[in-house]
Amino acid sequence: MAHTIEHFLQSEYWQKFNEALGKKTITVTGQDFRYLAIIEKTRLGTRLYCPYGPVFTSKTGFEAALASLKTEAKLYGALYIRIEPTQQISNETISKFGLKKAHKDIQPLATMLNNVATDEATIMADVSQTVRQIWKKNQKREISFRNSYDVKDIELFVDMAKCVSDRTGIKQHSAEYFKTLARTLFPSKSAGIMIADYEAKPAAAILYLQNESTMYYSYAASYDTYRSFNIGTSLVLHALLVAHRQNKRYFDFCGVAPKSSNGNHPWSGFTRFKQSFGGEYTEYAGTWELPVKNVRYTIYRGGVATYKILRNTKSAVKSSS
Repeated sequence: MAHTIEHFLQSEYWQKFNEALGKKTITVTGQDFRYLAIIEKTRLGTRLYCPYGPVFTSKTGFEAALASLKTEAKLYGALYIRIEPTQQISNETISKFGLKKAHKDIQPLATMLNNVATDEATIMADVSQTVRQIWKKNQKREISFRNSYDVKDIELFVDMAKCVSDRTGIKQHSAEYFKTLARTLFPSKSAGIMIADYEAKPAAAILYLQNESTMYYSYAASYDTYRSFNIGTSLVLHALLVAHRQNKRYFDFCGVAPKSSNGNHPWSGFTRFKQSFGGEYTEYAGTWELPVKNVRYTIYRGGVATYKILRNTKSAVKSSS
């Protein structure tokens, strides 16, 4: 087995945030495993969801985690369990435990993971020439950066996010979602906001999560006024350097298009952006489901498959008309 990688979404901080959103959670620790599971209620029934989990250190630990999850699922009357292992484990091994690949991945299947435990010169050398040129130009413009754990600063990020949404049509989380995250996680410094200022005015921001080993590039936003300056690009490079100075091991870009998409993916554009900072392409096992109530789960799977066919047919008709 590969060494244990515990993602932030399996942490006590993510548990606290989800509970602040009104969700019920479960945490269990056993021999060679631990997990955070979120109880999700849908119109089709209840499920247990382990975002980027469970965490395990052996095949036996993985098996024990599944058994524990199944026990908990039965207590809550869950239809099925969703898991997303981040350790290296083959699809063949996963399927041997009765799991079925979900119709779609919930958390990103792949990410770019940058090693920031090197030195600043190496971090700078690993980014593309374009990124370095933008950095130098913005240094001449005297763009400054600041880091904040002040809950009030989330209002700034929410305003920027609205600008991005208005410009691109990309649906964002609600303002209350971001405000709850700030109220819950900023005091412990498990989340924060990095802001780039130009002429003493905010221009771009990154809302990040962090644990002892990793800084996570969770959300980014900017105002339209200075888009031509690519201030967001400089801010990301600054974040990589901050992660290094804080003795992190990794900077996680939190999602890129999988290689199998061959450039034909809605995320292709920002995947190229994230790849311009170097880093290593990392792919996980994806989202898998373990049936608890087999008959009802089979009906559920059939319904989801039918819905996908109808949706794809409708899209094809629109495209041809």
